[in-house]
Amino acid sequence: MNIPKDKIKRTKGFTLVELMITILIMTILLLMGTSLTSSWITRSQVNNASSILKTAVFQARVAAIRNTNNKTSTAIATSVCIDYSNKVIHILRIKSGTTCSTSGNEILKSMTFSEGVTIKKDTSLVNCFAFSTTGILMSASSCTATLDDIKVKKNDDEIKINIV
Repeated sequence: MNIPKDKIKRTKGFTLVELMITILIMTILLLMGTSLTSSWITRSQVNNASSILKTAVFQARVAAIRNTNNKTSTAIATSVCIDYSNKVIHILRIKSGTTCSTSGNEILKSMTFSEGVTIKKDTSLVNCFAFSTTGILMSASSCTATLDDIKVKKNDDEIKINIV
């Protein structure tokens, strides 16, 4: 049976196949966007932690040179302590306690960093840096004695920093 073309009624709208293809394309774009966003967030957390560490080291050096406790040049005046359990970097003025203990020492500043971020020298975690009254990095128990090749890492994102 032949129906003339002018008698065929055209419906307006989308077919089921067109709708499914559109949903598939949108799903693919959404998945790509979320994976790119999560890697961007991780990278910004690593950048933030490295910036916080550099700031803490600089401020600890300045506080050590001020020497408000009248310590000798061979004594530890300040330290930068990294608390991974609370995700905090403390700058401490050493009064009577140990280099990375908040009891007996004055907390000058505390800065938080993101969960999962680690700060390493070679393969071991960095717990603290200690400074003399001349601003020189000192060797102390559980403290790293060098500021070269410090790695700030989270998952696969890593930044190697040299703090001068």
